[in-house]
Amino acid sequence: MENQDKVLALIGYTRKNGNTQALLEDYLKEFAQDKEVDLVDLNALDFKGCIHCDGCLKEPFCRLRDDFSPIYQKIEEANHLVFASPVYFNGVTWLLKKSIDRMQVYFSNPRDWQGKKSACLLLTAGAKPYPDQFTTSYLEGQITLKTLGYSTFTCIQVGDTDRRPYEAGFLRKEAIKIDGINRRKGNQWELIE
Repeated sequence: MENQDKVLALIGYTRKNGNTQALLEDYLKEFAQDKEVDLVDLNALDFKGCIHCDGCLKEPFCRLRDDFSPIYQKIEEANHLVFASPVYFNGVTWLLKKSIDRMQVYFSNPRDWQGKKSACLLLTAGAKPYPDQFTTSYLEGQITLKTLGYSTFTCIQVGDTDRRPYEAGFLRKEAIKIDGINRRKGNQWELIE
């Protein structure tokens, strides 16, 4: 098991069995079938956001002790990382944002990450498509994933889910451009440059 590929998937939804969960399940089915997967439902954890205590500026760990504390080891051991979130008010949910804020320890104490292979940001939005609908979430994911050792990542965006919910089985490995931004458009995927 030492060389086993490990996927850590953090899902920041507040409603089970929704579009984000269906998209994540499809993603894991297509891209993680031969990997050890650890799925963390952030809604099930009792944890605080970063309280700006500056502890991680003095020592290379977070001083808060709560349900998020074991996630640090999972982040460090994983060589594949997935963030999944609905988009609320142009950003990731407060749950995913709170967990990203807790990763301040890695911003304050850069690591020489070794063996990081792939990362993915899965985003769903209920509203009809409009310019920059996913931009804030994308940029937050980009800087966080880069800090965690993933220089490139795949982003999969599914909008207009209030009118057209995400259908399980829609995502297909061969239709997704790795290290690109993929958006659902009608009955297919389009790559956004």
